[in-house]
Amino acid sequence: MVWVLSIYPASSMASFSFFAPIFGVIFGCVILKEEISISIIISLLFVSVGIYLINVNDNK
Repeated sequence: MVWVLSIYPASSMASFSFFAPIFGVIFGCVILKEEISISIIISLLFVSVGIYLINVNDNK
């Protein structure tokens, strides 16, 4: 994983650590058969939008 930092800036890669809760919820649902409520779906949507906003290029 160190080679990724030689290609991409650390600031861009750090935002991908926020994918952990998304995968945690997905795997909890699939493996542990946990229920996903509407509040969890909305929270995951906010996390996804935040990751997108951090990584989108500002071409102004």
